[in-house]
Amino acid sequence: LDVVDIVRQIELTRSDFEIVIAGEGEDRPRLVATLNEIIGANRVNFLGQLDSSSLVSNFYRTIDILLITSDRETGPLTAWEAMARGV
Repeated sequence: LDVVDIVRQIELTRSDFEIVIAGEGEDRPRLVATLNEIIGANRVNFLGQLDSSSLVSNFYRTIDILLITSDRETGPLTAWEAMARGV
């Protein structure tokens, strides 16, 4: 749920942005409800769990910044994979 505080801080800048979230977990319903309340459903896109092919075609190619907030993620491997694709 770290992304909620991050979004609140971005909102303060009055920047135009969209949040795209890949992954799945037990906190998703709470995260969806909280983010929709803060910034509206049209600015939050939940992709769910993606396989490697979908990560490349539907996620890495469409984002400008990758934030890894999960303590269950494989750490630097995810960052290196994104960086190899220009993120």
